[in-house]
Amino acid sequence: MKKNKLTPALTVLLISTFSVTNAHTEESLVDTLQAKDKMLFAQGFDNCDLLTTASLMTEDVEFYHVKSGIDKGKTEFVKTIQNGLCSTGKNKIRRHLIPNSLAVFPMFNNGKLYGAMQTGKYGFALAGEAVTIAPASFTHLWLLGEDEEWRIARVLNYDHY
Repeated sequence: MKKNKLTPALTVLLISTFSVTNAHTEESLVDTLQAKDKMLFAQGFDNCDLLTTASLMTEDVEFYHVKSGIDKGKTEFVKTIQNGLCSTGKNKIRRHLIPNSLAVFPMFNNGKLYGAMQTGKYGFALAGEAVTIAPASFTHLWLLGEDEEWRIARVLNYDHY
């Protein structure tokens, strides 16, 4: 009889512990990917730091853009940025994340975290201006590498006005 009373209590304790651990992991993941997002755009795109951009991509990254098509592979993706937004060595526009639009959805394989979907909305402004133009949406598939680093494997860029 005591065993039956103890089992439900133990079950509740284990579920509570798992939920707290999982919530902590998700919170850390959100913080990590938010920092990576900021690094990608503030350093990579806005300041044309193509080495930073490349370091945040998998070798087989695929970038799908609703207006400019598909880039397959890190080399092609970086070359597109170099010949486009960064053709003068300095990007004239800045990407602005829309406040409170960033969301992260962890992905597990047999209980082990291997990736995450990150979604959000952003706009652009000319350097030095606060006016946001061309709002759009994005989805990034981040994968956790064997080196424990997060890199983007797939990018969907859509909903441009």
